Amino acid sequence: MIDNEKIVSDWFLSKRESRAWQERERELRSQVIDIFFPDPPSSGTTNIELSDGSTLRLKTSQSIKVDDIVMLRKRLSELTPIIAERLVSWKPSVSIREYKLLSNSALRKINACIVIRDDSPQLEIVLKGE
Repeated sequence: MIDNEKIVSDWFLSKRESRAWQERERELRSQVIDIFFPDPPSSGTTNIELSDGSTLRLKTSQSIKVDDIVMLRKRLSELTPIIAERLVSWKPSVSIREYKLLSNSALRKINACIVIRDDSPQLEIVLKGE
């Protein structure tokens, strides 16, 4: 049987090593992009054939975040409805804090309309003095 604290220690060391490798991968990826794709497109796929016949593929994408929903709604109202509808997708979300405050009667009604999924649990060790 493995000692429980050994499992925690192994996990913690693996997580630390993983972060270091992820950081190194980001650094190398940035160098590869600078060398092979000096002027990458803001979105899309670009391929470069390497000397061994393999393909180096760069995929770039953009996301747009709404900073001012009030202003966005005002501006959208100035557009024709079809343009506004195609331009913005509305993604409703449920406040977990408010959800937990609902009565049993309200929960039954709401639960018929939503799907609850558990997110992946995250672990963290806070070292002494940090």
